[in-house]
Amino acid sequence: MTYQELIEGWKASKAEWRDYEAKCTAFAAKICSTLLETWRFPDEKKLKLIDPEASNDKEIQTTAFGPAGLVKLKEHGWAEFCLYLTLQEAPNVFPYKPMKILSRVRITDSLVFFKASEDGPELRFLNGDTAKSKFGGDYPKIDSPQASAAITEAYERLIRRHVQDSFKNWRDEG
Repeated sequence: MTYQELIEGWKASKAEWRDYEAKCTAFAAKICSTLLETWRFPDEKKLKLIDPEASNDKEIQTTAFGPAGLVKLKEHGWAEFCLYLTLQEAPNVFPYKPMKILSRVRITDSLVFFKASEDGPELRFLNGDTAKSKFGGDYPKIDSPQASAAITEAYERLIRRHVQDSFKNWRDEG
């Protein structure tokens, strides 16, 4: 093997990494736009995708995040993305703290694996025109209304639980 062959192999590999990251980013953006539409948010700033590692709330609220850096590639094919949700209607009005929902996606040739939260259930969907998965099971296609409904329901359960338990979570924190 020559040095030039190594360079060409690395370039091809880099393209695969970029393509995968782009697929995961498109998946996360689709989820965000579906939730914005389904839940009829009055303002796109109330729900947006952010860098999963972003931590400064003031900066997050005033930053328009572009597609670069919206997903972080993790181990075993998983990618993380973060939805930022604020229910605050005005400054100094409860609730003060926004929710940051760290979600995960893994895209294979035949399936899309999705978790609305790290400890949430894993949902599976057929990827593209795949008729069946090598993993078995009867899964809806990722671009189907059933898949959108299942993903929306996963977030609704998570957020509803958080909102309904917000006082208890706050009181018992620490």
